Amino acid sequence: MIKVKSVSKKYGDTIALDNVSFSLQPGVIYGFLGPNGAGKTTAMRIMTGYLFADSGSISYESKDLLENKLDISSKIGYLPENNPLYDNMRVDEFLLMINNVKNSDKDDLKKLAVECGLTSVLKKEINELSKGYKQRVGLAKALIGSPEYLILDEPSTGLDPNQKSEILELIKNVGKEKTVLFSSHVLSEVESIADELIIINKGEIVASGKASEISKKHIKGTRIIVESDANLNSFREKLVGNKSIMSIELSSKSKTFNTYEVISTDPETASIDIYKTAVKSKWILRRLNTESNNLENLFKQLTK
Repeated sequence: MIKVKSVSKKYGDTIALDNVSFSLQPGVIYGFLGPNGAGKTTAMRIMTGYLFADSGSISYESKDLLENKLDISSKIGYLPENNPLYDNMRVDEFLLMINNVKNSDKDDLKKLAVECGLTSVLKKEINELSKGYKQRVGLAKALIGSPEYLILDEPSTGLDPNQKSEILELIKNVGKEKTVLFSSHVLSEVESIADELIIINKGEIVASGKASEISKKHIKGTRIIVESDANLNSFREKLVGNKSIMSIELSSKSKTFNTYEVISTDPETASIDIYKTAVKSKWILRRLNTESNNLENLFKQLTK
């Protein structure tokens, strides 16, 4: 188990992490979600010992990371966001060097090259590779030595759809026996392989757990998107009597149309009422959509 306890980090006057706490269980794949600048990369760097926190602690199986850094680091497979590699080395030379540093079995290295789709480029210099293949090399490097913990910062960056599918399947397979934390901006990737989610926004954890549990706890009602020429005061005044409508917000406006976000406990009844009110009030309705509480909408509502 990995425990992140009350971790805070500032860069000058900017708060990157604010008293962040969460724990990771073995055999579980965690999707780490958050908008740009939310604190994902900072948290991952601190968890791997590449960066020091201002306060708080990180422990692996009850062992403090800073007090047992050498021992714990050997059990962590880390793919950083910028994926540093030795560009002037051949792929096979680079992986062999990392393999020797980690004192791992060379037969495992051959198997890993196949799993990561690197057999066709093993004799090429890294600087000759596409971004996608460089990402594969970085992932292979993280997996050398069969680490117990995998911390992957944007592992699918630069990969084409087929490559992404292969890499995600690989992460899914290795995650059956390891503790895996990976970040991604592509929510469909997270949905496809993550068992649980950790959502961070502005340096604070805003939700964690299974997507269904987070949705049930944090999302009250269903969102209805309405695009109309009705002004905000009129729209609210004429719909305020509908007991199924929890809130009405103006999300955007143009010269002729406004877009409203309506949160409702009974979206079918609310949609019918909005339509009838529009007809009666002679509003133009350009859009009236009920949005399901999927991961994308969950993410939007939690990271506003």
